[in-house]
Parts: sequence; structure tokens; C-alpha cells
Amino acid sequence: AVDSSDQGVGQRWEALADRADVLMLRVYPSRYPAGTFGLADPGAQPYETVRRTIADAKRRNAAIRDAARIVPWYQSFTLGSPAYGDEQVRAQLQAGEDAGIRSWMLWNPAGVYSEAVLQTPVHRDSVRANHPNARAGGRSRH
Repeated sequence: AVDSSDQGVGQRWEALADRADVLMLRVYPSRYPAGTFGLADPGAQPYETVRRTIADAKRRNAAIRDAARIVPWYQSFTLGSPAYGDEQVRAQLQAGEDAGIRSWMLWNPAGVYSEAVLQTPVHRDSVRANHPNARAGGRSRH
């Protein structure tokens, strides 16, 4: 959402946003280079990094008719400093919540997640996609 190039992988936001149901952003603060958003260490500021990334994503979606829903992947693993624990994961969740994002996913390559973070109340629409009565198939056009 932050980089307007395809980063060499052929994924251009504006070419995908109206053709997908969901855009799943990988928002891992520790993967952002120093200086992103004017932050010396984006990984040390997970709330601000996620908040600004989601703002960019929403700005780009606003320019696209029938744009896909934004569902970010949040970082739940340590990569360098600082160590990522419950505080950093909650900061990301709070940034998304404050930006109106109710659906999200966590990623930890070892598959180890904090029970305390996962017991945080979940909004109804966060679990809707897994509900047996959820709509299957492509997006509807009205």
C-alpha cells in the first residue's frame, strides 16, 4: 500500500483492487526500512507504522470504484529489534481498529501465537468469512 511500484512481483494495487474481494496487506513493521513515514525505526513504532500503512491503503482504495476490502496481516514474530510480544501485536491491532479495520490476520512463521492477544474480543465481521452461512465465490456487482 505504501509503494506505488509493483516491487518486481507484478502486483499493482490499482490493477487488482477492483478485481479481488479482499486485498491482504502484509503489514510487518519490522520489515519497513528506516525512514519510512519519517520514522527512524518503523519496527519500534508498530502503531504508527500500521496506522499510516492503512491510511495509504484506504486512500488508494478510495480512488477505485468497487475496490476490494482491506484485510491486513500483522506481525506476530520477532525480526531484529525490538522483540515482538503482546504489546507490539496489540499496538498493530489497535491501529487497525482505530482506522476502521475489523478483520485481520496474524503471522508467526513458527505458528506460535499469544493466547492473551488471541483472547482479545473479536468483532462480528472478523469471523464472518468463516461462518457456515458466509457468501462463497466472487464479489457481487451492484
